[in-house]
Amino acid sequence: MEFERSSICACCWERLGSRSKALYSVNEAIEEQIKTFIFPGYSSTIKHYPDVVCSGCRRNLYRLKAGGFPSGAWGEKISKVEWKTITRGSTMVPDTPSPSKPGDQTENGRLCKACYTLLEPGKNHNCVSSTAVSNLVLMAFALGSLQAEQISSKIIKKKMEEENLLDGSTFLLSTGGTPLQIRVGTPDKKSDRRTVKQISLQVIQELQVLLELSVNKTKVLVSSLRRGLGSTSSIEKNIFGKLNDLQESISHFYHVEKVEFLTSNDAVLTKDLVYVQDTSSFILELIKQRGLEPLSAFVRLSLDGGGGFMKVIVNVFSPDEDLDDGLYINSGVQRSQILSIVEDVPESNQNLRLILEKLNLQDLKYYVAFDLKCGNALFGLSAHSGKRACLWCEGLSTEESGTLRTLGSFDLWHQKYLENNSKKASMQYYMNCINPRILYLNDDSNTLMEHLVPPPELHILIGVVSLLGTLILDI
Repeated sequence: MEFERSSICACCWERLGSRSKALYSVNEAIEEQIKTFIFPGYSSTIKHYPDVVCSGCRRNLYRLKAGGFPSGAWGEKISKVEWKTITRGSTMVPDTPSPSKPGDQTENGRLCKACYTLLEPGKNHNCVSSTAVSNLVLMAFALGSLQAEQISSKIIKKKMEEENLLDGSTFLLSTGGTPLQIRVGTPDKKSDRRTVKQISLQVIQELQVLLELSVNKTKVLVSSLRRGLGSTSSIEKNIFGKLNDLQESISHFYHVEKVEFLTSNDAVLTKDLVYVQDTSSFILELIKQRGLEPLSAFVRLSLDGGGGFMKVIVNVFSPDEDLDDGLYINSGVQRSQILSIVEDVPESNQNLRLILEKLNLQDLKYYVAFDLKCGNALFGLSAHSGKRACLWCEGLSTEESGTLRTLGSFDLWHQKYLENNSKKASMQYYMNCINPRILYLNDDSNTLMEHLVPPPELHILIGVVSLLGTLILDI
């Protein structure tokens, strides 16, 4: 029976009509994937190899190229294909002779005893050790994938015997470049054996946040982990039921309401505001879930208007023991919770006041974090183009620092600004306090701003580096 290379899949070697319903020509991309994932010695120009691929194999090759997993038992089926055995039964003659053992005679010549390259009259070859390595690898795979694995295992066993390496030990193999670190066998001592622990709900939840996975993609992740680890018990039981319960435990805190905000031109802008109605109870629930001490837990509110969203987020953590049992620390962005969020709203004093009034922060002890623009809006100052717009002192922007600001000084200068019916053109005479402050309304009026909100580390370092750079340039 003649070998019909256009009617057999080059991956699974199934004939058209048996299981393969459609066959497609092997292009350069498919050929490269077959060499990478199935058989390095494959070439569509060799006549005793098929030049078509079935739809199932083509789909699984693209999945492997994209970093995914093949469907079903495709990998097991492909690994059972013995290329050497199949091609021996073919009546077709290859375009190029297959490599044989060193010293064997071939029709056109013989192999070089140094690098195992096929010698042909009138042709030179690169007789170096790297060529020998490449040719030996091709010879090994020409015998078949199973035989190639047996050759590799015998080489590794020989190395372990000669170097007295124990099972479970780690050693390096030369690759001609960066050494390959491998570990072979299982340590004799049970205490030295590493086992995969069960993946917990917390790990899955953190991966879901880190990778920004939807519910369906999270299910795919869990299924892939169970399949890869070879056990359904490798993932905590009822993982999606627990994730749903966790979501419902905090979802009732949130409320959606249409709120009228102001644009930069003082036009009315109606937006949907999502916020927590009972902030104190919400934070107590976070403290309880994370096993923190309520009296010593540190509550930090962060306000930001970047990325097209005005948002207020909270982190709850212990100032003494910040590390969490999971992958992230409680003070980090991956452990933060949203208190409020609204889309496409300017970062102004009026808009921030509307949001913070909804959150009812009066009975909550907290600290705030923000950028400089947001800080000025929160405490009623003008933008930083003003001459006395520093959040921590009343000095001119072009001179040395002035009188340190207190909570009471914000209120005092804003009251004077209102009493004199002043305009923004004269705001420097009132220390740029053009709006009422929003935060710390019940705190002592003599409290210094630098005690409540330390100057940002980034801006301090920028000043130091800029000064050093200037001095270096003047040398």
